[in-house]
Amino acid sequence: MMIRKAKIIEAHERTYETAIIVKQGQSVTCMKRDLWDDTHMWVWCKADDDGEGWIPLECLHLMNNNSATVNRDFNAIELTVAENEIITVHEEVAGWCWSENKKGDTGWIPYKKIDYCSK
Repeated sequence: MMIRKAKIIEAHERTYETAIIVKQGQSVTCMKRDLWDDTHMWVWCKADDDGEGWIPLECLHLMNNNSATVNRDFNAIELTVAENEIITVHEEVAGWCWSENKKGDTGWIPYKKIDYCSK
């Protein structure tokens, strides 16, 4: 995906102060699943270091109902942003955008809370 500027159309507050951070090939335990925004399946996972958080199903290779291998590096931290803030979107995954604010902070924001700038 091409890196794009975007404007926040609805403020977003980080849900959790800590987030699961996993590397490609790492095993995780799958705790529960949720269909986010009626479109994207997410899985609540627990890593060996006891970190827990939501990972998009598309980032996992399910081994069985309770375990999976991560198929890409993933950091589940969300980014707190204010309405009208301008951000840079680096990637879209499962209805969320990996974004960066002007201070250099990074994290996920729901795609429905941003509007891509024309330039």
